Amino acid sequence: MIRMWVLLFIFFCHVFESSQTQAPAPLCRCQHQYSPVCGDDGKTYKSECKAKCAGVNIKCKNKCPCPDDGCNCPTKYRPVCCYNGKTYYNECKAKCAGVKIKCKSKCPCPDDGCHCPLIYHPVCGGDGNTYDNNCVAKCAGVTPKCKGKCPCSKCACEKTYRPVCGDDGKTYDNRCAAKCYGVDVKCNRKCPCKSCHCNKRYRPVCGRDGTTYSNRCNARCARVKVKCFGQCPCGGHGCRCPYWKRPVCGDDGKTYVNACFAKC
Repeated sequence: MIRMWVLLFIFFCHVFESSQTQAPAPLCRCQHQYSPVCGDDGKTYKSECKAKCAGVNIKCKNKCPCPDDGCNCPTKYRPVCCYNGKTYYNECKAKCAGVKIKCKSKCPCPDDGCHCPLIYHPVCGGDGNTYDNNCVAKCAGVTPKCKGKCPCSKCACEKTYRPVCGDDGKTYDNRCAAKCYGVDVKCNRKCPCKSCHCNKRYRPVCGRDGTTYSNRCNARCARVKVKCFGQCPCGGHGCRCPYWKRPVCGDDGKTYVNACFAKC
C-alpha cells in the first residue's frame, strides 16, 4: 500500500514539472549600443538589432513617435547622402525633403573629384536649394541663381545692355544681372573672353567698375578703364605709394598692399 502511494506521488510531481516547463527564448546577440529606433508596433527599441530580434519592422531611426512629414515612403532602409551633407533614410525621404541626392550611401560620399573649400558663402541654386558655396553648387551640376540663402530676392537691374561674360561661360545683359545670379564677371564683353597673357606682378589698380585688379594688364584684359592705382575704393588724397607687397591689416578690417596704402 505504501509503495502504491509513493508511485502516485512521483507520477503527479512529473506531470506538474512538465506543465511548468517553457520553450527557451530565441538567442539574440546585440551590441550594447544605444541607437534608438521606432518599430511599426509603436514601441522604441534600444537598437535596430533589438527590434529585429523582437520580429518588428523599423518605422524610423529615432525614438517613437516618428515625425509625420506627410510623405508616404517605404520603410525599407536604403540610405542616401544629399548635397546638404545629411543622410536620409531612403531616396523617397530625400525627395520629400526637396534635397538633391549626391550618392546612394551614407554620408560622406566617396571622393567624386570635387574638392571645394570649407567656406560658408551660401548661394541659391537654380534648383531652389541652398549650397554652402559656389564650388559646391557647381560640383552638384547646378548654376547659382543668387548669392545668399534661398529664396532669391528680386533684383532691380537697369535694362541697359552692357554684356558681360560670367565665369560660368554665359553672357549676361550687364554686370548687375550677372551678380543677381551669383555669378562673377570674367570680362566685360560677350562670351567667350579672349585669353590674356599678363605677368603675375602684383601692382593693384582699381577699375571704373569698382573691382580691384592685380595689375593694369588684367584690368585692360577685362576691358575696364583704370580709375586709380591701388586697391578699391580710390582715395581722394592723391597718394603715391611704392608697389612693395608687404600686406598689412588696417583698423577698418581691410588688407592693404603695404603700410603706405593703409595710411593713404
